Amino acid sequence: YFQSLADVCMSEAYEYTVMSLERRIIVFVTGCPGSGKSHFAGILKERFPFFYMSAYDKTKELFFDKYGFDSLEERAELNKKSLSAYYSELAMEMEKGVPIIAEYPFCKLQHEAKLKELVEYYNYKALTITLYGKAEVMMERGKMRDISDLARNPGHYLKRYHKDDYSLSDMIEPMSREEFISFVERKNYFMDIGDKVRIDVTDLDSIDYEKAYRAIELLYEERK
Repeated sequence: YFQSLADVCMSEAYEYTVMSLERRIIVFVTGCPGSGKSHFAGILKERFPFFYMSAYDKTKELFFDKYGFDSLEERAELNKKSLSAYYSELAMEMEKGVPIIAEYPFCKLQHEAKLKELVEYYNYKALTITLYGKAEVMMERGKMRDISDLARNPGHYLKRYHKDDYSLSDMIEPMSREEFISFVERKNYFMDIGDKVRIDVTDLDSIDYEKAYRAIELLYEERK
């Protein structure tokens, strides 16, 4: 019998233990572009390896590669279809009752209502971790990611994309500082789903991962 989540993680038998104990827990990792959500979620996954990792970008990229688009309008429509598919995929995992880490720039404007609906329907306990920081720093990190991350699907930053037919000359023009701030304020990444933790990621060397660990462990204990 394991007393805490930490005990489970330390045990060689944690996989079998978790399989036998239903833990309907979901952790949303959100934040504006450039806040490092994928990296942060990856750190959480290393700490809690039995959590299922759910990343909407993977679904979106499958749609980019399969269908492609020739304009920003077509890209927006494709995003709507891929989001619908993602919600279905997430619902399938929640139906199993597995603990989940879901990572994407989820926001109040577009996603909160549907995610709340799923959490309530499948009787999950939720934790929303919102990453935030200085606008200038987040903007610069986002730009550097698009330029330097060769593994990133080009559909994220192009106005026209087909898997075997695209050009970097079709790059979407970057937002100005004012446009970026307005965009972030309009989206509002501080969702109100379950317990809430806000983490400043302006300084990469002082990110408080322990704050997130404690919140997840507390949620786990509540689900015993």
